[in-house]
Amino acid sequence: MSVGPTCLLCFEREPEVCHRSIVAKELIQETGFIVFNLFADDPERYVRQASKLPRFNPRKGVAAA
Repeated sequence: MSVGPTCLLCFEREPEVCHRSIVAKELIQETGFIVFNLFADDPERYVRQASKLPRFNPRKGVAAA
């Protein structure tokens, strides 16, 4: 399996109730991926925690969701 930037998108409000969380848990165990849940109702959350967002190109900035 090749590992690179990956996005698994869902429209559930709470990640814990999304069936994709099962897939995400498996990927974490198999690959060591880091999960970062995005919440559309609080985009300021990403501005406040910009340093925790995964970055694949350090020369690019972080945009709010």
